[in-house]
Amino acid sequence: MQTIKSIKKDKNKNRTVLYSRWDGILQRCNNIHNSSYHKYGGRGISVCEKWLKYAGFKEDMEKSFQEHSETYGVKNTTIDRIDVNGDYCKENCRWATYKEQANNTRTNRNLTYEGRTQTMQEWSEETGIMHRTLWGRINGGWSVKRALTEKPSTIKIFLELNGVKKSLKEWAEELNIHYDYLYSRYKIGWDDEKILTTSIIRQ
Repeated sequence: MQTIKSIKKDKNKNRTVLYSRWDGILQRCNNIHNSSYHKYGGRGISVCEKWLKYAGFKEDMEKSFQEHSETYGVKNTTIDRIDVNGDYCKENCRWATYKEQANNTRTNRNLTYEGRTQTMQEWSEETGIMHRTLWGRINGGWSVKRALTEKPSTIKIFLELNGVKKSLKEWAEELNIHYDYLYSRYKIGWDDEKILTTSIIRQ
């Protein structure tokens, strides 16, 4: 594995957008201090040997980068892994728009409602309900119909645990649990302690 020190030595003086995309890949996969490391290197995503050097990445991806940029713009040209559980290599990577990449995340999935199947991101755009809210609802056990049709609650809910009373939103932030997980438990009648202390099976 190439270290961060060696990565820095490999940098060109004139930093290009393509170079920046490559550097981002290495940081996510090899730098344990990177904020996204846990989503990539931390779960086993690696970079192929050829791409550990910028020259190898450039050889494989520069032409397609230029073509995608001409059509969608440089800012909307992102590196995307076809198999979100696979490594960074020529065979598993392509250039995609932010929307296309959002449709290819681990937290996205297809939902079928009234005979139509779309990704969670597409349903989000259609219903106006945030993608993260839909994801939290589905993973919290909501039916697809309810997840897509129930508007987010504007009522402030308070829960108490060990003598401490906070809003549902505040508890969600403190416990690092999605609001809709907690809200779905509240809606089915769980008591405060069970709502706030029951662990979540992460997918």
